[in-house]
Amino acid sequence: MSSKGGGLRVARGSPYRMSETKFPRSERLSGRAELEKVRKEGRRRVLPELVLFFLPAPQGRKVAFAASKAVGNSPTRHRVVRKLREFYRLNKQLFPEDCQLFLLVRRPVEDWKGLEARVTVLLGEVKARQSVV
Repeated sequence: MSSKGGGLRVARGSPYRMSETKFPRSERLSGRAELEKVRKEGRRRVLPELVLFFLPAPQGRKVAFAASKAVGNSPTRHRVVRKLREFYRLNKQLFPEDCQLFLLVRRPVEDWKGLEARVTVLLGEVKARQSVV
């Protein structure tokens, strides 16, 4: 296998197709102004390790991920953000449509599977709230 042209490879017969599991720029919150709007005008759900900010938005789903310095040094913070992006990419159906979401990790994550389960519950609450409103 060559190291050139890398990228994620999906095995044949895999339930994930690359076209369905991408994280395009159109789904990303970008810029300080968008993030501040979600933080200040949106609602929030808090876990010990992270805060989920969300704001209903008619233009479709947009997400952003960040980790505070309390999580660790730069490589550690970037690893946390990469893992969250991967969780989003593979579990888009859990995230509500027509909503802007910002996940901020506040503390080091010891148990990833447990955190993913708790985030799934939070996202379910947000989806339920969206369907009521």
